[in-house]
Amino acid sequence: EANSGRLLAIGMVRRHMPAARMIRTVLTREVLGAIAGFEVFEGGPFRWPVQGGGYFDARASGGGVLNDIGAHVLDLLTWWFGPSANVVAADDAMGGIEANSRLTLELGGVPGVVRLSRDWERPNHVTIRGAKGSLRWNLEDIDRVTVTLDGDDPLELRAPAGAPATFLDCFRAQLDGVL
Repeated sequence: EANSGRLLAIGMVRRHMPAARMIRTVLTREVLGAIAGFEVFEGGPFRWPVQGGGYFDARASGGGVLNDIGAHVLDLLTWWFGPSANVVAADDAMGGIEANSRLTLELGGVPGVVRLSRDWERPNHVTIRGAKGSLRWNLEDIDRVTVTLDGDDPLELRAPAGAPATFLDCFRAQLDGVL
């Protein structure tokens, strides 16, 4: 903030993953043509070694899977496509913390579905469909995505030498950016 002399930075480590940056480039350069839609599936059984029940208390945690991993997913989608509209959310909270959440929404006019879970294994991927082909990112692969243009074999795009190669490299890049 210019008036306070303090730095405000939002840390979203995924923006520093080479795959996320490649996706942004593919979309910016319109490699897939006009984008028809996207799907995100992410999650898995909750296995974090927590020390108490605060993580599952709405007042202490602020929310469940949508508040947690959903913030990262929505940040990336907004970075790639633009602001959201027509958001419809459904979850299994029943007055508590949701373990599963489904969003249908538009980002920058692009329709999509986001499915998140702390309950069961998800495929953990992003798929983007365009007029000329599709892109798929396996979320465990921080340094590569697969692009399939209509009529062609899938093409794996890999990060250049020197790009962050691990999650910790990406986290460091995020901190370096703030510092």
